[in-house]
Parts: sequence; C-alpha cells; structure tokens
Amino acid sequence: MAMAQNQGLAGGHPGNTGHNVVMRNAGLDELFSAGRMPADLDELGDCAEVIQCMAGGLLNPG
Repeated sequence: MAMAQNQGLAGGHPGNTGHNVVMRNAGLDELFSAGRMPADLDELGDCAEVIQCMAGGLLNPG
C-alpha cells in the first residue's frame, strides 16, 4: 500500500503517491552515443526495479 507523502498545493488534496524505478544495465551509454533519447521505460530493457520513495541506495554508473 502507498501513502501520499506530500501535502497538496495551497491546502488541497494530498499529492500523488509516486514511485521510483531503477533500470539496471539499461544501455544508456549506447543509446546516447547513437544520439537517441529513450521515450519510455520499455526502451531500457526488462530489468526494472521499483523502489520506495525516499529510499536510500547505491547507483553505479550505467
């Protein structure tokens, strides 16, 4: 279950729940070298890891 972690603007409803996705071994270097910018996560392979908002962790280059 996800809970909104932020308050709404100007006393409005709670903000979105949000989530972070880490794409490991995504091949971004190759895409950028070819002059391409991925338009969605499907272009980065199938190794998606959904992590909690505000979670700590180590991200290596690539």
